[in-house]
Amino acid sequence: MASAVSLSNQISRANGRVNEDFVKCAVCQPTGCFFVLQCVRIINGKRSDKTKMTKNILERHRTVFLSLLMAAAVMMVIILMQGSVAYASNDIETPENFNAKKVGLFNKAKLTWDESEDASGYQIYRASGKHGKYRRIKKIGQHKESFTNSNLRKKAVYYYKIRAVGKNKKDVSEFSKAKKVVVKYKISNMSNVTAAQLARYYKKSGHIFPKYYKKTDTPTLKAFCQTYIDEARAEGIDAKVAFVQAMLETGWLKFGGDVSIKQNNFAGLGAVGGGARGNKFKTVKTGIRAHIQHLKAYANKKPLNNKCVDKRFTAVQRGCTPYVEWLGIGDNPRGYGWCAGSGYGYNIVKMISRIR
Repeated sequence: MASAVSLSNQISRANGRVNEDFVKCAVCQPTGCFFVLQCVRIINGKRSDKTKMTKNILERHRTVFLSLLMAAAVMMVIILMQGSVAYASNDIETPENFNAKKVGLFNKAKLTWDESEDASGYQIYRASGKHGKYRRIKKIGQHKESFTNSNLRKKAVYYYKIRAVGKNKKDVSEFSKAKKVVVKYKISNMSNVTAAQLARYYKKSGHIFPKYYKKTDTPTLKAFCQTYIDEARAEGIDAKVAFVQAMLETGWLKFGGDVSIKQNNFAGLGAVGGGARGNKFKTVKTGIRAHIQHLKAYANKKPLNNKCVDKRFTAVQRGCTPYVEWLGIGDNPRGYGWCAGSGYGYNIVKMISRIR
């Protein structure tokens, strides 16, 4: 591309005259604006304009006019180098079943779509608001049906659109409908974590699974972890969130606070301070189920799939905390939460990131 200096040299000659041929070819003919050429001729003294005001204004603001002229020439060079502007074509199908969802803990969004006929590729656009300014972030080749957008900002909201590109590279389809991605960790989520992963996570913490559980309905660490997974999946809750919260609330099953290990209460249910012992459950599995159900009460408004064993289920404002980060009242814009103060949910997310 010609530099700004070279364009300036083309427009303004050393003798102070403007290169009329260059202006005619670079600006007037592509735009159809020949009034610019008439102004140039006035500056060069080749034309005595009948309107003295026009001539006086041009002579007085000669530098400004030449700067604007140079900017117009630069833009025309850019357009010529890039080729014709792409136009939406009815011949190119808009990609169907376009979807966008968050993957990972924070920083990725996965986009998927169905392949369009006669498409040579796809263009991905993103904005921070549904009706905001969309910018192209990626060009995808033919026969591709997914793209992962990484390094997203925490607490951010993104909107994505896609369109197909024709084989001549100039024709494009209409844009798809915008899809929203919220970069937060949802409590309602079907996690694919395994009991082996949770057990390994527990062991890496340096703690030993208490002997108390050998005579219970979860006699081994793996059985304990599997119960969390089964109960969480039954209610559509992320097992990693529930398990990690239990470790945080019980001090990795050591307890030691107002709640004792024999209560089978893994989330401090009913232990509201002031020496209150909290709820007691007959079995470990019942206590885990109560924990999962209490999380569901916060996460959404869906009915329970299993019989309710959480004695405080109805005490919760249903669906007030859909994200883990909002479990701390100080972090929840709705003013609700599991724990007073701030940082509680973020601490859980940080702990989850160590599960491998």
